[in-house]
Parts: sequence; C-alpha cells; structure tokens
Amino acid sequence: MVDRTQGSNVYLAVGESAVLVDAGFPMDSKRVLRQLRKNDDGCPGLLVLTHYHIDHMGSARVLKDAFGASVAAHEADADVIEGTSPYDRFKVDVLRTLYYRALAPLFRYENVMVETRLSDGDVIDSLGGLEVIHVPGHTAGSIMLFQEKRGHTLLGRHPEARERSPAGAAARVQPGSR
Repeated sequence: MVDRTQGSNVYLAVGESAVLVDAGFPMDSKRVLRQLRKNDDGCPGLLVLTHYHIDHMGSARVLKDAFGASVAAHEADADVIEGTSPYDRFKVDVLRTLYYRALAPLFRYENVMVETRLSDGDVIDSLGGLEVIHVPGHTAGSIMLFQEKRGHTLLGRHPEARERSPAGAAARVQPGSR
C-alpha cells in the first residue's frame, strides 16, 4: 500500500505484472510517484480505478503519463472518468459546500482515457488473477477485486461489498499483499 495518501488507499499489487489499484487525490500524485519510483517490484503497467470519485481517480492522469500505464475501470464509470459524462455531485450541508469550494484549487484534476472497460466477472492478469466484482451503490460502476487463491479482496469504498463478497463473507482487505 502506498503510505500516507490523503483520501483513499492506493495499492500496488505485484505479481506477473505490477497493477496499481486507485490513484488517490490530485494532491497525492507526487507522494505516489515518489514511492512507486523507489519500488524494486516494477512500475505499474495497469491502473485500475475502483470508482470515479476524485479521491480514487484524481491522480490517474499524472500516474498514467508517468508510467505509460493503461487505465481500467468499470464500464458504468468510464465515461465520467474520461469526462464525457457529468460527475454526479452529492449534496452536502452549506458549511461543507463552502469548505469544498475554498479547497477546490487543491482538487483540480485532468480526466483520463479508460483503455479497458471492465464488467462483473472479468479477470485482471496479476497475482494469479484478480476477479472484478461489480458492487454498484457508491457509484454506478463501483468495483472490488478478489484474488480467490489467497482470499484477498481489494476495495475502494464499498459498504455494499459485504453483500457481494465471495461466499457472502465480509470482504477482507490485505494491503501490500504480494
């Protein structure tokens, strides 16, 4: 796991090929780049976004450009990530709205092209296979990744994931698994 990101967890899954899961806020890009460049396990060739919220995809463009990585996301979120569909904003109270507006310059990001549109049941070729499990609710295209042999699940932010986890079990997050 990439240490000390501001919003979401950012995972580097290392197996046959390095896969980065989520990208963090735009302000996390330098920290993520620095840590990945120090990593001996290789630079990610694939960046998987678990959903389109800015704390998960805000640094995607910078990371894609830095490593030449391709981007994968669920087909229901891909157009938002690319900027061809609107980013649904959730309603918050007036004080939070003012707070977010004041901090808006820190949250600027560039949309990014999604080369691979994922669907439920797809398998990503890393760590012996990461199965894509569609868990809509947080966004229409929220996903989690499951590695059956090890029993590891990588989540974005999915309270709904407990209901969709394999065998109905609570999802287990194993940061930094190799």
